[in-house]
Amino acid sequence: MREILETGRADPFEKEFLRKDGSRVPVRLTAAPLPGLPGRVVMGVEDLTARRAAEAALRESEARFRLVAESAPVMLWMSDRDGKCIYLNRALREFWGVAPEAIPEFDWGATLHPEDSAELFALVARAMQDRTGFAVEARYRRAADGAYRILRTEAQPRFGAGGEFLGMIGVNVDVTETRQAEAALRASEERLRMAQEAGGIGAWEFDRRTGRWHWSESNYRLWGIESGTPVTLDLILSLVHPEDRERARAAIADAAPVVGPIPELDFRILRRSDGAMRWILSRAEAIADERGRPVRTIGIMRDVTEQKASEERQALLMRELDHRAKNALAVVQAAVRLTPKDDPETFAHAVEGRVAALARAHTLLAEGRWQGAALRPLIEAELAAFLPGGNACAVDAAAAPPRVEVEGPDLALAPVAMQALSMALHELATNAVKYGALSAPGGRVRVAWWVDRAARLLRLRWEEAGGPPLAGPPARRGFGSRVVEATVRDQLGGQVERRWEPAGLVCEIAVPVERAVVGGIGPAQGAAAGAAAAD
Repeated sequence: MREILETGRADPFEKEFLRKDGSRVPVRLTAAPLPGLPGRVVMGVEDLTARRAAEAALRESEARFRLVAESAPVMLWMSDRDGKCIYLNRALREFWGVAPEAIPEFDWGATLHPEDSAELFALVARAMQDRTGFAVEARYRRAADGAYRILRTEAQPRFGAGGEFLGMIGVNVDVTETRQAEAALRASEERLRMAQEAGGIGAWEFDRRTGRWHWSESNYRLWGIESGTPVTLDLILSLVHPEDRERARAAIADAAPVVGPIPELDFRILRRSDGAMRWILSRAEAIADERGRPVRTIGIMRDVTEQKASEERQALLMRELDHRAKNALAVVQAAVRLTPKDDPETFAHAVEGRVAALARAHTLLAEGRWQGAALRPLIEAELAAFLPGGNACAVDAAAAPPRVEVEGPDLALAPVAMQALSMALHELATNAVKYGALSAPGGRVRVAWWVDRAARLLRLRWEEAGGPPLAGPPARRGFGSRVVEATVRDQLGGQVERRWEPAGLVCEIAVPVERAVVGGIGPAQGAAAGAAAAD
């Protein structure tokens, strides 16, 4: 007060008043001289109790905030109205490698990935201007190792007591592992989808509580149903082949109480998009709730049409092979029984040759998966067995014309015709080597075949020339002649005609096309047939 009286001014000051009840009251004193009244001072007294309590509460609140913020695993930050950082918690300071005293000068934008900076700065600028919150993900460089990490930022504006904008407060969360796991999951799902489509596999799920089905895109394609079409049990059963529908319905009913793997089921469907018949194999498993009740069924469906067809072909092949093996054994048995046994060496040689002829036919059939085999290789194989060098059609430029001529269109013979004609050709070739054209140096054999379209016959002509002159038919019919007639007539329903002309034997064989030729008569065969008939 003396200072006021002497100088006419004094700064406000704080003191404590002592009340009569002994309590203390913090006060703020403001004093000034009274104009025109020398030696007089006016003094204002402000009770600071409420303000001191508010300041103490604020200090306590800030202490609690800093305690929580500094120990929080997430990254907390505050910025001023210009976007500069004014607070980073310990987690964020460690991430960016910033000391507490360096926060005001820290440039957080310099840690952004170059590909993310433009988009993020634009977003933050709009939020600062509009005084609104924002959420964004971007890549930031970590100080410890220089690696970029994906941080998800969520921020809200801060306002003062008077509504003035103070800046932003936000939190950053490292979601790198989460995003990498999501990317790996998407990649895995894409690989699974591609594998399912490549393998003709569709995935499905049935919620037993809601009765709703969920199908993958590949499953929709498998059934020929437009993607997104609501799936119901009635729709599924309507596309199941009528012959399999009740069996499928019963299997679904039997699976209702099952928990765990459900017996697999195969059935035919008539695809909705084009009506094509496809075989489907379904595998499923029922998932139970905590009480052990089945609540959800998941499964896959796979197109096994080709597998079914392969199994049918395999079964057919096995039946055909069994039939051919029994037939071959019967032929071998007949050859052994009917071959003359006067000379053991001759007997053994004859039986060996006939069995070898059957083996050659079976080899060609096996190469054709028992669906048939070409006639030309059969003829060449049977004749090659009796010629020097092993090639019936070899041409020696320094010698006479080839001893064997083979001429005819490309034809595929049925298995039964292959076996019968191999035996017939073997007997004709054996006879030619022993007694006919191939027994003499200048002898020749010409084998020609063609299709007689008018008569629906496959005709084969065996013609010998240059061998020992023939005076007529032999005095007795040998085993070879009986084999030729029996195989052609009995196995193929054909005919055999032999003529013993002076130049050599001519044997003409005719068998029904339906019994002998695979695939009928094509245009090329018909053209060749006309040429052969003209010759």
